[in-house]
Amino acid sequence: MNKRTIDALDKAERDYFLWDEDLSGFGLKVTPAGGKVFLFQYRLGGRGSKTKRWTIGRYGAPWTPVQARDEAERLSILVSQGVDPMVEKKERERIRNTKGFTAYVETFSEGYLGSGPVKLLAHWVMG
Repeated sequence: MNKRTIDALDKAERDYFLWDEDLSGFGLKVTPAGGKVFLFQYRLGGRGSKTKRWTIGRYGAPWTPVQARDEAERLSILVSQGVDPMVEKKERERIRNTKGFTAYVETFSEGYLGSGPVKLLAHWVMG
């Protein structure tokens, strides 16, 4: 799959896919509106398992065929190690949100409440 091949693809009445010949699961979805989206399709657990699709990104800046293939290779390695990229992404988001909330609480505590339980009690009593 290269830029010339992708640019030559026309839209159709329904979504259709162009699959890469070299990297299993790496493909491009073309929408009826003419949008082109790189994706990675995979399964964990063999043929009996549900197929999942990971959207890499829209064709064009910043996703070139080479960059999208590199990302698909990264995802393929994760899958081969038994890691579900979707679960990994949710876990990263959970950690980021937790860290963000922790930083907010620390900033609030230091800036508004000061330090120590006496300051907190004084604020509560005095209003």
